[in-house]
This record gives sequence, structure tokens and C-alpha cells, in this order.
Amino acid sequence: MCKLIMHRFIVLYSVVYILGQNVRVAECNENGKSLLKIVGGVEVPIEKFPYQVSIRIYGQHVCGGSLIDHHHVLTAGHCVMKQENELHSIGVTMGHTTIKGQHILHRVNKVVIHPGFDPDAKYVTNDIAIVRLKAKVPANTRTVKIIGLSSKRPEEGRMCTVSGWGAIKQPDPTSTRTEISNTLRAIAIPISDYYQCSRVTNRSLGVFCAGYINGGKDSCQGDSGGPLVCNDTQYGVVSWGDGCALPLHPGVYTDVSYFADWIRNHSFALPTHQASSAVIIPVLLVHLFRIV
Repeated sequence: MCKLIMHRFIVLYSVVYILGQNVRVAECNENGKSLLKIVGGVEVPIEKFPYQVSIRIYGQHVCGGSLIDHHHVLTAGHCVMKQENELHSIGVTMGHTTIKGQHILHRVNKVVIHPGFDPDAKYVTNDIAIVRLKAKVPANTRTVKIIGLSSKRPEEGRMCTVSGWGAIKQPDPTSTRTEISNTLRAIAIPISDYYQCSRVTNRSLGVFCAGYINGGKDSCQGDSGGPLVCNDTQYGVVSWGDGCALPLHPGVYTDVSYFADWIRNHSFALPTHQASSAVIIPVLLVHLFRIV
């Protein structure tokens, strides 16, 4: 049975082991829904997805996110459930293909989770959050850019892309360890039809599904909060699913257009108008951060 787990990270500095902070992350809710959700994808450079960011809790990657303006990051509510009142524990890195190495850690001064989010609901909805950065991000380089947000739902059958540093295979349910990718990965998946999605979501509002009927390709643990992008515009936020890349079980994504007003009220992001068309992460390398 999946549950909310309190993990203790062990960080290796040279030959000295230092016990890290307790990090609370939602692996699954009480109904067994996988909430930390790229299986079947390929490694890609950050220049291909310069809006992609890594949400860090006590320095450890736990979720993805997207830079939606110079001060705000869009992610999933379940990624930052405890951080609204523990801002010292959360930071954001961006502009790098790998999650290990020397990165700038951007401090956070506010976390806003949608008030309707309930991680233990049978069918999770309103899984969306905005993280406000203390310092303005100069998003005008090859590796750091702002992503535009969609003003409408994606069409059924449309091919879109999901990116992240999550698990690259279905995690072993008997193990407390999930190996995530050190290198950014991406995958193209189709938007599911309404009937297929409604079987998974019980016709919940504010979500849509994406994935192959036969499985094999999907977002997975560690990809949560990351963007689903079609034609350089973000349509979804990785939310949850029954396992990863399983047949007849598409991934569930928060519909960005459904929450357009809420996003606008808590950030400077504006919608883009388009034409139709738990996890114990072993730190094998020292994380060297420059705080801003």
C-alpha cells in the first residue's frame, strides 16, 4: 500500500557522511495513486527545454516545474505540500541538463497551493501550485527561458512532450528506493481521448490524460510538477497515475487552461493564444550550490 513517507536523506561529502534533513514527499495517496510521477524517453539537453526547473527540498531533487515568468515557477500541489510553512527547506535550480553538480539554488519567499487540492482524494484534482522566487530570474539565455501557458485544452490525439529527471522505469513496489535520472529526459506522448481518460479520472474537472494505450512510455516518479508542452506552449502539469507506463493507464495532468484565472492571480504569467493545430535519492556526487 502506498502512503505518505517521511524520508531521511544521507548526503555524502568526501568521506564524511552527514545525516540530512527529513523530507516529506507524497509518493502515493491513501488510494494508492502514484503522485510523484520518464519511462521510455531519451536524454535531452536543457537548451531544448530551457523552461524546465528542478524543485529541491533540502537540496534534493523531488519534482519538476516550469518557469512561467521572471519570478514564478508552476508545479504540482503535492510536490510542495509542506513547504508553504517551511520556506527555508525549498529551493529551485534551472539552466542545467543534470541535477548533480554545481548549480545556483534560487531561494523561495512564497508557496501557494490551490485551496481545492486534497492529496488523499480518490480522484486527485486541483493539483497545482505556484512557487515565488525571491530574486528576479534573467530568463533570456539559451538555457533559461519562460514558457507560455495555454488558454485551452489540448486536442485529443495531439502529440505533446513531457520532460523531467524522474524514474526511467516502473518503480519496484517492494522497495523504498527509486532511482531517478541524473540527466534531463523527454518523451512525446499523445493526448488521450475523453472516454479513456474518464475511466481513470471519473470525469474529474481540471485534468486531462496523456499516454499510449499499450503503455511503455509515460512520466514517472520524480517527474511530478513538470510541464506537458505542445508546440512550445505548456498545456499541463504532471500530476498522478496508476503506476508508470502501464497499458490502459494513461498519466493524469492538471489542465493549465482550467486554472488560468488562478494562475494569473498569483503570478505575472499571461496565457498564450495558439492557433489550432518515498523516494530515497542517493547523492553520489556533491551538490555545490551558490545561493541567490
